Amino acid sequence: MRKKYLILSSLMIVIMGALSIIALFTNSYAVDSIINLPDKAFVSNKDKDDYINLVGDALKDTETYNDFTDNFKVQRNYQTFDNSLPLYSLMKNLTYPTTNEIFRLTDNNPTEINDKGLVYIINHGYNKINNTNSIFNTNKYGEVEDASTQEYITQIAIWLYILENESTNLNYCDNTKIDGVKACSFYNTSSNTLMTVEGVKGMIAQAATKKEYKYLNYITELVKEANKYKYSDSTMNPISNAAIGYNYYEDHIVTNLITPTPNKNSKNNYLDYSIEIDDPENYGVYVTNNDGVKITKMNSITEGFKIYIPLKEDITTMDLTRVRISIKGTFLDDTKVYSYEVENNNDKEFASQVIGYTTLTEQYIGFNLKNFTRISNNINGREIPGGTLVIKNKNTKEQVAKWINKKEPHNLILNEGTYELCQEAVDDKYILNTKCIEFNIDKNKINKENIENKLSNSIANAIATSNLSAYLIAIFLFALSGGIIAYSFRVNKISVKQ
Repeated sequence: MRKKYLILSSLMIVIMGALSIIALFTNSYAVDSIINLPDKAFVSNKDKDDYINLVGDALKDTETYNDFTDNFKVQRNYQTFDNSLPLYSLMKNLTYPTTNEIFRLTDNNPTEINDKGLVYIINHGYNKINNTNSIFNTNKYGEVEDASTQEYITQIAIWLYILENESTNLNYCDNTKIDGVKACSFYNTSSNTLMTVEGVKGMIAQAATKKEYKYLNYITELVKEANKYKYSDSTMNPISNAAIGYNYYEDHIVTNLITPTPNKNSKNNYLDYSIEIDDPENYGVYVTNNDGVKITKMNSITEGFKIYIPLKEDITTMDLTRVRISIKGTFLDDTKVYSYEVENNNDKEFASQVIGYTTLTEQYIGFNLKNFTRISNNINGREIPGGTLVIKNKNTKEQVAKWINKKEPHNLILNEGTYELCQEAVDDKYILNTKCIEFNIDKNKINKENIENKLSNSIANAIATSNLSAYLIAIFLFALSGGIIAYSFRVNKISVKQ
C-alpha cells in the first residue's frame, strides 16, 4: 500500500510539473527585479571642481539673475569612480563627496528611497539604462544627445522636486551652516534670501526661451510628471495565437506582424522586449522585421516582428506545436532607488547621493505555433482553380470552411476532430467529384488532404482526338522525311557515277 501511494505521489508531481511547463508558454509571469548595484565600497570620480551651469549660461546677460544663477551649477559628469553609474546629489547645498570619501556598504547604507516622484525622475531622466522611454525620447523640446546635458537636467529636476515637496518629509532639507538656508534651498547668494518654487521655475522657463536652450524645459517636465506619478505595473499584454495571421507559401510560412505591447497601466515603465525561439526539431524557424530582414539581435527590440517557418517537402512529418516563442518584456522597477552616504570628514557636510541606476523587472509571455491543414484540389498533381470546396464537421454537419480554389493549395487551421471535404462545384472542363472525403485532424502534425477530379468526357474526347491527329501527323512527317532522305541519297549516287 505504501508503495502504491509513493507511485501516485510521484505521478502527481510529474503532472504538476507538466502543467507548469504548459503554463509557461500559454500565460504570462514575472521574474524578480534585476539589481546591479555596487557590491563593495566605492568612491566618486570627483577629483576637482568642474561645474556645468546651463541655466546660468542662458541667463548670463540678464543682471536680474546674477545673484541666483549659482544655484543651478552642477558637478559635470558626476559618477562612480569607474564612470559606470551617474551620481545625483540629494542635498543641493551640501558638499559633493570626492575621490577621498568612501561610500561604505553597511546594513544602513545604502538606503531605499520609495518616494514615487524621485524614483520617476531617476527612471525617466539620465540613468544609462533607459534608452527607449526616458523624458528625452519624447523629443518634446528637441533632441538632447549629450550625456552630460541629460545628467544636468536630471540633477536640477531632483533638486526642484525636493524643494517643491519639502513638506512631505523627504528629509533632504535639513539646516546648513548658512543661516536660514536649508540643504534644499534655492537662494540669493548675496543676501541669503530664499527663492520660491515658482521663482525657480520662472528662471528655468526664462532660460528655456533662448532657442539654443529650449531643452531646459525638460527640467520642469520631469518634475511635473513626477508630481502626478503614482504607480505603474509591469505587465505585457498576452498574445493570442488565434489573433496571429499566417501567410502560406509552398515551401514556407510567414506570420503577420506581431507587436508585443505592455498593458496600458505599464506604458510608463516599459522599455523593450527580447525573443527566445525553442525549435527542438530544428525546423530553422527565425524572426524577421516588417521588411522581411532576419533579426539577428534578439534583445532590446522595440518594433514588431514576423515569424518565418521553412516547410519540409513532406509537411506531414512536421509538428509546429513543438515550436515555442517566448517574449520577455523589460520594465523599469518603480518601487525604489538607492541613496548612499559617506561619513563626515574634516567637518564637511556631505550630501547623500542617489545612484542613477534603475532596477529592472521582466515579464515573460509565450505561445506555441499551430499546425495547419493543406487542402489540394488537383488532377494528375496539377492544382485546379475555380472549384468550390466545403469542409463540414462530420458529427454536427456544421460548415467549417468554404472557398473557391486557386492555383495554389488552400491552407487553414482546424481544431482536432473528424471532418468531411466535399466539392460543390467545379469548372466545366472537369467532372464534379461527388464523393466527400472523410479525414481526421491530428493536432500533433501538419495535415494534408487531397481531392481529385477527372476531365469531362467532351474535353477528354477532344484531347484524345487531338492526340490521335498529332500522332498521325507525326507518322506522316516521319515517312515524308524518310522519303526525302532516300531520294537525296539516290540523286547523289547518280552524280558520282557520272
